[in-house]
Amino acid sequence: MDIATLVAVASAVGALLSALYAASSARSAAKSLALMQRDRNDKEKGLHAYLVDTALFIRPSEKRVIALACTLTNLASVPNSVSAAELHVYEYQPSGVPLKLVLRAADGEASAPWPLARLSMPVNLESRSSASGWLAFTLPSAFGKERAIDKCVLLFSSAVGEQASVETYLLKEVEYVQAEG
Repeated sequence: MDIATLVAVASAVGALLSALYAASSARSAAKSLALMQRDRNDKEKGLHAYLVDTALFIRPSEKRVIALACTLTNLASVPNSVSAAELHVYEYQPSGVPLKLVLRAADGEASAPWPLARLSMPVNLESRSSASGWLAFTLPSAFGKERAIDKCVLLFSSAVGEQASVETYLLKEVEYVQAEG
């Protein structure tokens, strides 16, 4: 064997080893990319809301309060904070014209018939955690019994702009017998 053949064989072996190393690096990079993608998807799972129960309290003064019990879940692997909750009430006026009311949660309203605490904003959720509670929304006094509620949508907004919502078409009417205060 002459030197040219030995150099060619050594070059071929070097190229083969280089190709094997490149294939191994590509597999390692693909695994790393898949892991990073799974981690990113995990962080973006985000906020989910679940409706537990609803009630429409009718007070002796004809004041009407919608109370909703719900569970907020953060499925992400990073903490999240729910900064606002609002209720969108879709109703029909006596003339049949549809109308949408947007209500903020009311403080100091009556206690709810559920063994849950009141949710107060902001609700801080650790990674992969839940918080349950209820919110009350007072209907305006102009919103009388003659108006029919079509549906209610409870919309939660996080500090980073993420939203979660639940909707209901049924409200259990509850006559409020406790003294107002």
